[in-house]
Amino acid sequence: MVHIVIVEPHPLLRLGLAGLMACLTSTDRIKSCSYDELYHSSPSSTPADLVLLGAPPEERVNLLIQAARRAYSPKRLVLMSESTAPPPTWANLPSLVCDYICTNSSAESILAAVQALIQPRHSPHNHFMPGMSRHGKLPDYMGAPATYYPHMVPQPSLPFMVEVDEARLLGLSPRQYEVLVLLAQGFPIKLICRQLNISMATTKGHLEAVYQRLGVHNRNEAVFVALAQGATLKVPAPPPPSA
Repeated sequence: MVHIVIVEPHPLLRLGLAGLMACLTSTDRIKSCSYDELYHSSPSSTPADLVLLGAPPEERVNLLIQAARRAYSPKRLVLMSESTAPPPTWANLPSLVCDYICTNSSAESILAAVQALIQPRHSPHNHFMPGMSRHGKLPDYMGAPATYYPHMVPQPSLPFMVEVDEARLLGLSPRQYEVLVLLAQGFPIKLICRQLNISMATTKGHLEAVYQRLGVHNRNEAVFVALAQGATLKVPAPPPPSA
């Protein structure tokens, strides 16, 4: 049986992916964990056949890859995010990274992509280039035309405009909502300060306000409760390019 490890900060997405992977291997061969658990875990005695790694902004991708390699010694590693294609900055990643999956794809597409990796027809040593599959074209499961590349579409920058209705839904101020979104994406507090251009004290104050308003005590609980209340915790997508 194939040993699959899922590393993902969103608890509901982590649970959903684990259920999906149960179609490919036995449940006792599936492990899922958050970023915190990944960083603090001891090296596993059993190497993983495949690690599905939820990818944060590019500043921390290499750090997470190193942590996954230390903890699980995987034979292959797949990066995942909500973006339709991997950003151009993800060039020259370790050869361990063999593919990319968009988590906004359908369950059937994600399952087919993983199944193709654990039952490969081609050499596992081929390495993807940004926006392309190992076969030299954009994979069908990414749900985008072959002519799409992320650098052709304006990308949102931080600090970002928030969905006011979603902030109101959670009873948070726009700034508190920004902090919560970055928490959900796995940002550490220091990086949240940098992205929002605010001090550490101000960031911690917003964080405490978020926890108090949602009635929680940590990052994972905050994200879980917000999602359970109907929030998406997503950075608004950029408008489509004009014709």
